[in-house]
Amino acid sequence: MTLTAKQIDAAKPKDKPYKIRDIERLYLYISAAGSKSWKCDGDVDGRRTTITYGKYPDLSLAEARLRNLEHKKAPVERVKMAPTFREVALEWLEKKVPSLSNPKRRHQTITSLEQFISKVGDLAIDKMPLAVRMMYSITYSPQHRKQKIDAH
Repeated sequence: MTLTAKQIDAAKPKDKPYKIRDIERLYLYISAAGSKSWKCDGDVDGRRTTITYGKYPDLSLAEARLRNLEHKKAPVERVKMAPTFREVALEWLEKKVPSLSNPKRRHQTITSLEQFISKVGDLAIDKMPLAVRMMYSITYSPQHRKQKIDAH
């Protein structure tokens, strides 16, 4: 059922806030103090969100419906997620492997990363400091690590 201007004006505050539903998830939110706001509930990436369009009577019923319609048509802006270990590792391999002159070392590097990717490839890189440390340790050849140990 759609709201009418008469119903909106007749809505009075109660002990607790309440909603009067309109169409397309739009509703009038009436606070316990008596203020009236146009709101809409929705989902973004599986999370419930509430959008407030404005206060009544500053924003009329027709304007609230128009804003709600515009919002529904607008593309949802996605939050940039951290890359996965797979994405970082493959990018790293693409840059690093060509610079490895020893074919055996090249094969070892690829094989090691493939093992890590198969186990933790789909995890976000910012959630896995251990994997980052493992990837970092792969960047150094055994000779480089030996030189660092001998130097200390």
